[in-house]
Amino acid sequence: MLVSKSPRRHDLLKLAGYQFESCTIELSEITDKNLNSFDQVKHLARSKMIQFLELNEFKKDQFSYALTFDTMVEFECQTLGKPKDKNEALKWLKSYSGKSQNVHTGCCVYSFSKEQIVNLWTSTSKVYFKNFDEVEALKYLDSEPTFINKAGGYGIQDESFDLHSHIEGEFSNIVGLPLKALSDKLKESSVNKF
Repeated sequence: MLVSKSPRRHDLLKLAGYQFESCTIELSEITDKNLNSFDQVKHLARSKMIQFLELNEFKKDQFSYALTFDTMVEFECQTLGKPKDKNEALKWLKSYSGKSQNVHTGCCVYSFSKEQIVNLWTSTSKVYFKNFDEVEALKYLDSEPTFINKAGGYGIQDESFDLHSHIEGEFSNIVGLPLKALSDKLKESSVNKF
């Protein structure tokens, strides 16, 4: 069971060949100011799982696993979630010019048969940005209205996003779901259905 309203996560799992069902929950993503962004995403992924389990009852054999994720951008010692509006997204994008940032995705895997969380980790990738100006940043924002739903105010997978020069780490992690790391964690149990 994929617990996420992100169409990007749904698409990534589908492209990777996993069989799954999905559902969404509404969670107030209140951050803990005592945690760094690396630990924050792990905390939020776990919180989503706990809320999902409290709101739903499943038979042990109905699903193998449930998955929750949370993605944040760490830039110049600040944690950035989703922008509140276009002005904030533009401000953020302009500040990225010529710099780099970390993208952290917290991942939580719950086993229905074991009735417990079996994996909780954070995957990190790094995005390096080209030097660009406000016009280029606005061009992207005007062409991609979904920026408002994306950590850091951009989607690296968007066709019109050409503000970065290169990345380190897993591309799918920047999109919001680290497929290789997830695959490695699930291989031990031969899981292809959840």
